Amino acid sequence: MGRAAQPGHDDAVSDAAAPPPAGAPPYAPPVGDPVPGPPPTVALYGPPQGPPVFATPGHRPPPSGSAPGAGLVAAPADRPSLSGELLTGLLTTLGLVLLGAPLGLLWGAVAPRPDVVLSMGSLDFVDRETKDFIAADGLLFLLGVAAGVLAAVLAWRLGRHRPLGTLLGLVAGAGLASLVAWRTGIRIDDREALLAAARDPAGTRALDLPLALRSHAALLGWPAGGALTFALIALRRPQSLPE
Repeated sequence: MGRAAQPGHDDAVSDAAAPPPAGAPPYAPPVGDPVPGPPPTVALYGPPQGPPVFATPGHRPPPSGSAPGAGLVAAPADRPSLSGELLTGLLTTLGLVLLGAPLGLLWGAVAPRPDVVLSMGSLDFVDRETKDFIAADGLLFLLGVAAGVLAAVLAWRLGRHRPLGTLLGLVAGAGLASLVAWRTGIRIDDREALLAAARDPAGTRALDLPLALRSHAALLGWPAGGALTFALIALRRPQSLPE
C-alpha cells in the first residue's frame, strides 16, 4: 500500500523549490551562520609600501621612482694626502741614510786589496793582472743590492699605504746611503802609513793598497735593488695598495 501524502510537508518542499518572486531581494543567510566560500587569505609577500626608511640622521629618503641606491651616499675614499706622502718619504730617506755607515764598514772589512811593493820610493803591483779592484767594486754593488731588497721589503710592510712617498724615499735614501757607505769604507785603511812608506827611500816592503772605488756605477746597486723589489711586490699584490 502506498504512503499517504502529508499535506504540510509537501507544501514546504514546493515552497523551497519555487523560484523567488520578481523584485525580491536575494537570499541572505541568518545572522550567525557561516558564509559559504573559501576562507579569507592574508598577503604575506609583496612589494614594500612606500619608500624605505633610512636611519642616518639628516638623510632624506629618495623620491619614489628613483634608481636603486639613489639615497645612499658613498663614503669618501681613504687616499693618502700629500703631506703624508712627503713625511713618509722623508722618514724613509733618513732611515736608509743611517744604514749607510754600517754597510760601508762591512765593505771595508771584507773587500780585497791589491798587494803592492815599495822599493826606492817607487810602487809596483805584485800581480799586474790583479782583479782586486773589480772585486771590490762588485762587492759593494752586491752588498747594495742585498740591502736594497731588504729595505724594500721593510718599506712595503711599513709604508704600502703611502706607496708614492715610500718609493721616492726608498730611492733617494738608498742613493745617499750608498755614498755614505763608500766614504765610510775607504776611511778604514791607514793611508798615512802608505804615504810614509813611499817617502822612505830605504828598503823594500810589501803593503796592501788602500781600498778605493774604481767605478761609481757600483753605487747604483742599492737604489736599483730597492726600487725594483718594491715595484715587483706592488705588481704582485695590487690589492694592498690604496685605491
